[in-house]
Amino acid sequence: MSDLREKILAAVGSDLRVIESALADNLNPQINLVAQVAGHLLFAGGKRLRPLMMILANRLCGRSDSKAADYAVIFEYLHAATLIHDDVVDGGDLRRGQQVAHHIWDTPTAVLTGDFLLARSLTLAARTGLPEVIRVIAGITEQMSQGEIRQLDHKGDVDLDETVYLDVIRCKTAVLFQGACRVGGLIAGAPDPQLEALDDYGLHLGMAFQMADDLLDYIQDCTHMGKSPGADLREGKLTLPVIYTLEQCAEQDRDWLKT
Repeated sequence: MSDLREKILAAVGSDLRVIESALADNLNPQINLVAQVAGHLLFAGGKRLRPLMMILANRLCGRSDSKAADYAVIFEYLHAATLIHDDVVDGGDLRRGQQVAHHIWDTPTAVLTGDFLLARSLTLAARTGLPEVIRVIAGITEQMSQGEIRQLDHKGDVDLDETVYLDVIRCKTAVLFQGACRVGGLIAGAPDPQLEALDDYGLHLGMAFQMADDLLDYIQDCTHMGKSPGADLREGKLTLPVIYTLEQCAEQDRDWLKT
């Protein structure tokens, strides 16, 4: 697995460096505090999968737009905004191996910085000059919000089934991967069949990514994850490992989990 990882990183290393520069160049806050809070999370690491998927989708469609990296950071800003907001909602302590923003500053500052990152994403989307890109980004923010709310609505629900879980992760995670792939194609002027293929790929990749992440919450430690393990269960989030466990366990174990 480590050999495969090294091969992948070697193939996209130059793209990742361009993305890293674009994240700093396009942030453009007019208030130093916003730069500090946003940068605390943005530049603390991260895989940059979402912006990378946009750049690779753009290239796959026969283009290598010089502005691709500037547009790709839309998806990392959106991702960072949701992480900042999630940490507030969930009462998290660690993110990417360091204290969460609302512990270092305060909750209002963290929430408003997340709002800034959302707004910045829409500003950059408008710069593409493509109404469809703006529609995609607006749709992503709407669906991600609904996914998070639906997850909150089912907090601690031991009767949650796989269908609801899949819909939650589609909205809160997969649509961002899907949108990144689609926007890469849109900027390249890809025809509808290619856009549909990118949609499908991004959606399924995002679903698989979230399922794997939910599993890692039970089998990895803080050093590898950058956040406290077992957080989902403590917060009452029933992810696929727990759903399958509840389907197989005895009634007394279900009662114990309810408490």
